Amino acid sequence: MAKNRTTRDEESQIPSLGLDIGSVSLHAALLGKRGEIRLSFSLPLKAKPLSALTSAFKRIYQVFKAGFKGRMFFSYAFGMLFKSVGNNNTKAHLRNLHELSNLICVCDIDKTKLEQVAKQYDINTYTNVDDLIKNEEIDAVSVVTPPKSIPSISKKFASAGIDILMEKPMALNVQDLKAFLEYENSIRILPAFIELYNPVFEKLLEQLPKIGEVFSITSRRVGLYPKREWQMGVILDLSIHDIYLQERILGKENFVNAFGVKRCYKDETHADAAFIILDFGNSIGHIESNWLTPSKFRKMYVNCESGGIIVDFISQEISITTGIDLQGDWPVHKEVSYTPLRADEPLRREINNFLYDKEPLVTLDDGIRALEIALKLVNN
Repeated sequence: MAKNRTTRDEESQIPSLGLDIGSVSLHAALLGKRGEIRLSFSLPLKAKPLSALTSAFKRIYQVFKAGFKGRMFFSYAFGMLFKSVGNNNTKAHLRNLHELSNLICVCDIDKTKLEQVAKQYDINTYTNVDDLIKNEEIDAVSVVTPPKSIPSISKKFASAGIDILMEKPMALNVQDLKAFLEYENSIRILPAFIELYNPVFEKLLEQLPKIGEVFSITSRRVGLYPKREWQMGVILDLSIHDIYLQERILGKENFVNAFGVKRCYKDETHADAAFIILDFGNSIGHIESNWLTPSKFRKMYVNCESGGIIVDFISQEISITTGIDLQGDWPVHKEVSYTPLRADEPLRREINNFLYDKEPLVTLDDGIRALEIALKLVNN
């Protein structure tokens, strides 16, 4: 049984109602601003969680749901699944899920890694997804695997009515991803488009109205550790981030076309570098990506009618330049920079949105659109 813990960073004083049903003590909290109901519980030491809770939750669920239209969460049932828990990305998922939810279990093919995770987080472990679904009561799952296996694994959870956080690019072909449209009205399916949750991108969106129409955007993303063994190149690994970011800024309704040039240096199949142009009608997006240069670089340059913005997604710094007096030989401009006192972790914000917010920041349709654009570039 998972340990109860605070489920939001900003947990505060909220209206609540305590109920006793049999041997189960339930605590129902109505979160007015978010339109949610969250239930937690306490049990006698000798109680069997599932048998004690089943009838109780059925009764209280009917009471609340009859007059409540928002999302309803039961903290006892929050659980997550992982595969490939050895790398830094999945370790970060585990840490955040442990802190933000009741982490129930992990799935991975590496039994040695599972032993380490089980000891660290006191959770159940599995090497088979079917066994996990059969034996555990979970509400949500994070699938962090090579993209080829994400659709097949996620389909099992979707069929079981479990919300899914799907690591980008979510799939290697569009049809596998579109197959999840049949579930979008019954469960939450969230593309893991992590840069949308970067605080510096939020700051960028706040500043844009102040400096006029956007003429062009240039994104440069350089990263290490090529993932050719995942059967994809740099476009599906890195460029896709800037595809969904630029579309968010310039508007998906304005998108016209995408084209570019890619180069393979290590094999004949997977692109190691890409130079991409996104046509948004009155605005142009440019993306430069490679995963060979031995450095890590994540920047965006937004050029607007009355100024420009430079964003660093790693340091979360943003620099805004605006024109004051552009006449004559000595134009005057103003530059303002913002540096966070403490960096805010985008993954933590993403997981909070997935688990607790009434409205997701990104949808399955957004994921399909980004994958369609990326695959068009891959296949050209």
